Amino acid sequence: MTSIPSAPATVSSQATPQSRDASVEMLRHILKTEAGLVTDGMDDLVIQIDKASRRKDAILVLGESGTGKSNVARGIEALKKYHGEQGSLTEMNCAATPLPLMDAKLFGNVRGAYTDARHDHKGVLEMADKGRLFLDEIGELSYDMQAKLLRVIEDGEVEKLGAEKTIHVDVQILAATSASKVTGERSAIRPELYYRLSANEITLPPFRERPPEAKQAIVEQAFRNAPKKVMHGEHAAVRIEPEVIIALAQQPFRGNIRELINTVTNVFADAAYEQMPKTMHNGEEVTVHVNLSHAKKYVLDDAHAQTDFQRSTLLTVPYTSNATLDDMKQQLFIALLLEKLRVYGVNASVVDLAKSMGVARSSFTKHLSHVAGQFGITGDSHSIFRALIAREESAQDS
Repeated sequence: MTSIPSAPATVSSQATPQSRDASVEMLRHILKTEAGLVTDGMDDLVIQIDKASRRKDAILVLGESGTGKSNVARGIEALKKYHGEQGSLTEMNCAATPLPLMDAKLFGNVRGAYTDARHDHKGVLEMADKGRLFLDEIGELSYDMQAKLLRVIEDGEVEKLGAEKTIHVDVQILAATSASKVTGERSAIRPELYYRLSANEITLPPFRERPPEAKQAIVEQAFRNAPKKVMHGEHAAVRIEPEVIIALAQQPFRGNIRELINTVTNVFADAAYEQMPKTMHNGEEVTVHVNLSHAKKYVLDDAHAQTDFQRSTLLTVPYTSNATLDDMKQQLFIALLLEKLRVYGVNASVVDLAKSMGVARSSFTKHLSHVAGQFGITGDSHSIFRALIAREESAQDS
């Protein structure tokens, strides 16, 4: 039986560096406690992050959605502090910023730059001066804004919206996106910007490709954090059967760590409710025992895991010799969408689903409209999602 006490909110690392040859274990501890980044069995990644933390040039973090790219950025910042560097980290999620506001949000604007611009406004680049700026989902920036960003990286010059002169900043850029967005003819990243960023590149492997030691450590950490997500009191301990950790660590989790955390939270919630429904509301200190029965409905056997994606295609028309490339693209879109809906749920936002599928929001909406027309489905996006799930379940039962 594995016993996991409730973790403290923050483990501060105030020590100054005694040597540039700090052990991997010390670095691993800092990454885990300060940035929530679990790297057990991944020494090469730890060293790569440490090397990046000692550099002043731009950094690019690549990885599938949900792999923890933002944790890497925070890990780099934690190691910079550990090594004695000044300044702080500012974060901006480009995918969460409306396109019409992106320019002013990133670069700032002067009074009168647009209709409602009544005051000068600092952009995040100016606010991050003398420190670091993490741009998550950098592929959401337009090519024009990427060109302006390249000027910041190369010359430190920021062109505020509506301004006649540039301002100078001293900021290190950390950027993140998925690998699929930086390759091919339809890359979401300008080639010249990618070449500048890729000189200092870190690639995060998906959860399914990480070593067993890392997977199990991530599951354990998710259980440590589960009480704070589920219960009003944060003083709960979790006792977990080893089989639970092993079973969950073997799951494919196409949504990566984000999906894993949601699954672990549900497993813990089921166990807590079964054992002590009243204490979930009054903040008492408790111990929750989690066994395999609580995780069973969230665990796929090998056969199920291998055929899960294939069964999604039952919804679409079968391949024929008359099928066009557009037909096959549509089939693939439907199959992948159904997989994502299983991960994120039918109430997931269009933005999140498009991001997880590696396509632009406009492209996702266009494909979804075609799918709705193909099956005669009407209503908003969530109505379409529910109808697609219902049609697939019906196809599987027939």
